[in-house]
Amino acid sequence: ENISYQLVPPHIHRANLAERAIQTYKNHFKAGLATLDPDFPLSEWDRLIPQANITINLLRASRSNPSLSAYAYLFGEFNYNQTPIAPPGTKVLAHAKPDNRASWAPHGDEGWYVGPSMDHYRCVNCYFPKTRSQRDVDTVTFFPKVVTFPEVKTEDFLKQAALDIISILTKPPPSTTVTLEAGDETRNALLKIAQSLQRVEKITTVEAPSVTPSPSTAHTQLPRVVEPKEKQWTKGAEPFKQNRYNLRKLLPKATNFKDRAAKHILAQHIFSKHSAAHVFNENGKKETINTLLFGRDSGLWTKSMSNELGRLAQGNIHGVRATDTIDFIFKGDIPPGQAITYANFVCDYRPLKSELYRIRLVAGGDKLTYDGDAGAPAASLLETKLMVNSVISDAKDGARFMSCDLKDFFLATPMVNPEYMRILYKYIPQDIRAMYNLDSKLAPDGYIYI
Repeated sequence: ENISYQLVPPHIHRANLAERAIQTYKNHFKAGLATLDPDFPLSEWDRLIPQANITINLLRASRSNPSLSAYAYLFGEFNYNQTPIAPPGTKVLAHAKPDNRASWAPHGDEGWYVGPSMDHYRCVNCYFPKTRSQRDVDTVTFFPKVVTFPEVKTEDFLKQAALDIISILTKPPPSTTVTLEAGDETRNALLKIAQSLQRVEKITTVEAPSVTPSPSTAHTQLPRVVEPKEKQWTKGAEPFKQNRYNLRKLLPKATNFKDRAAKHILAQHIFSKHSAAHVFNENGKKETINTLLFGRDSGLWTKSMSNELGRLAQGNIHGVRATDTIDFIFKGDIPPGQAITYANFVCDYRPLKSELYRIRLVAGGDKLTYDGDAGAPAASLLETKLMVNSVISDAKDGARFMSCDLKDFFLATPMVNPEYMRILYKYIPQDIRAMYNLDSKLAPDGYIYI
């Protein structure tokens, strides 16, 4: 064809782009093999190829469009939230679904993570030596042996606190106009957000006493830190919105802290001590619905439970807006053979919300069949991408984008056929029992049916 060509020098493969790409891939794959768990069956190395293909193309730039990765150029952006990935060859314990295990069989199967599950939302692909097969699983626990997953421990918090103290002592602010933000940047940012949303009362600047140090102590004498008298929050205190603690209660008048340091201490109370006290106990163990409803702050969480049930039903004595999502019924009203699921409660302390102590009722989805009536009509992923991409394309012209979150969108969507759930009677507050006459609907098994 009269095409000119030139051979590369003998035994120098780096001049050949194809040979160089092969070398890059081999090095990448061998690096992945080097991080495998020592007990990973190396004979199954070929099962790691799909993830290696993804990761190498995520690292390489596209030759046609260097601003994109090779993967993005061929397949589009890789969604790590939708398709999580982990180090290859990590030992895992995968949850075995009730329908796929024997009655007395263990609830988990030991296996090895080999790659992401590209066709299933938030699932991973694992190899199980027991059956010599791979399957997609959604609930796994990783047991890394070579590469440990990051974890924040008590020692980390103590180290951070020590570094903050050293930073203040070694570099004290030269004047009152200097902004001091000691500690974690995220916590400081949260405090600013809370102040912008008027979730905390504005802190009055505490001026330090006028002291003129002597020449001998001018560089050694530091302000004395006065321990706040009220370290703990009042037992059973109302939410922060109704009963705010001002600076006079948090810090004595004699303290030498400046404005920003005082704000930092208040942030510790809002975002650390106060929230952790109602989610984790003093031993660091997460609180349960039992310990919260029947613990020292039972009044706060009982009201939150009343608000949640009133919000889902037809209201309560506290005046929450009802969505008419559930009805309390007699057990005998449930059709024969109908699946009945359990109620799970998600508890959290949300300092940036109007309702600080929050309990949310979640229906156990693994016990329901839905019968094709499980969802509410919403925008598809394709429609969302088209809308967002159109905004991005106009961003260079100064376009702005606003989105809205429809409150209770799924709760307020009617269903063709009802689903059924049960809640232990002891979890239902007294005002809900009286308002809906639940004593007459209490089943012999101790549950209220919905």
